[in-house]
Amino acid sequence: MMDANERELYRAAIHGDREAFEMIIRTQSRALFAIAYGILQNREEAEDAVQDTLVKAWKSRWHVRDPEKFPAWLAMIARHRARDVQYGTEGALILPSSKGLLNPPKNISRGIRTPRV
Repeated sequence: MMDANERELYRAAIHGDREAFEMIIRTQSRALFAIAYGILQNREEAEDAVQDTLVKAWKSRWHVRDPEKFPAWLAMIARHRARDVQYGTEGALILPSSKGLLNPPKNISRGIRTPRV
């Protein structure tokens, strides 16, 4: 369970307080990097995924109704973004086959998922 100060910090960030959001970034960035790196196994791609996560989180922070769920919501965005990167430009995993690389389907979008919590 989150203490009152921490809950207020997340609530402020949800309502657009940039300083509160920056404080959250400082406390959560290592955990987000660990998530992304665990999926991607590439430092540069993981750093990019975290950056994308933070931009997406700032733009869609109002989706979070319960401040206590904010850290889990950030982690979920990081996982989804890392998987998007892992699956390539069209959003499909490119697997080797006996005839070379399989072509990814053209009808899959690469959007970043932002579930409501």
